[in-house]
Amino acid sequence: MRTRRPGSPDSGAAAGDGIYRSIMSFSDESVDAVASVMRLPLLFKGDDFVHTDIVPAYSPAP
Repeated sequence: MRTRRPGSPDSGAAAGDGIYRSIMSFSDESVDAVASVMRLPLLFKGDDFVHTDIVPAYSPAP
């Protein structure tokens, strides 16, 4: 088994290991927790939350 250093760029690359694929800051994690507990959609820009279970408040048309 290959060990990965916490915080390394590929630390969450393996699917199903329970770790977010993107590295999130403390404030991102706090917002994620509040939105999850309150069951609210989240308006965000970028790809910080795309690998979480948060429902986006806005999705651009393809």
